[in-house]
Amino acid sequence: MLERIQEVNVETKFTGSRRNLSRMYGKGNVSFSKTLEQDSLSISPAYKLASKFHLKIKDAVKTGDYYEIKFELNDFEFTAKIDLGKLYSDGKIILQGLRIFEFPEGRLDLEFWFEFTLDRIAAEYEIILESKILEKFTENIIDLGIREDFNIYNESSLETLAEGLKEDLTNELYNTCCIAIIFIEKLYDHKIIEKFGVCNEREKYYKLQLVKQLKY
Repeated sequence: MLERIQEVNVETKFTGSRRNLSRMYGKGNVSFSKTLEQDSLSISPAYKLASKFHLKIKDAVKTGDYYEIKFELNDFEFTAKIDLGKLYSDGKIILQGLRIFEFPEGRLDLEFWFEFTLDRIAAEYEIILESKILEKFTENIIDLGIREDFNIYNESSLETLAEGLKEDLTNELYNTCCIAIIFIEKLYDHKIIEKFGVCNEREKYYKLQLVKQLKY
């Protein structure tokens, strides 16, 4: 269900503790985005999870009960923003996405933000991570034409972009949100899923907040 559209401040900066990600790979200097298959040393359960689902983890930040994880999946870069207070009370999680396109005319950065409401957090074995529907969603935006920089706030325009995709897009986003939470839980050894499970059941849906196109 695509609810009403509202702008959110996605530029807020958070300063908090970052896990020493290179230590979890083993000794030496390791890039956040290095694929785990290239490292033969022992790795943490969190990075075994990332390897299993072919995620490239770029950063992870913890500030009190706020967690932020940045990762790449297929051709998309995601930032999951998890406030445990909002997650436990309302099932809320913010998922920010970025897709970069290269055209003869130049580079196009396509950004979008989803506020997702989780009804439950899927178990690891239940999750199939894909981005096929999100790919179609971005194609719908590109089909609008590469014009001047634009921001889309109009509800009818956003509805049109997601037309015929809502149910499948909801499932893709749901799995992406769940895997981000499971990774954070394993990385920081925090029993998020167990605590979330005691909340009252709620409806699963997302709210598309902004689509922004920047041309270079």
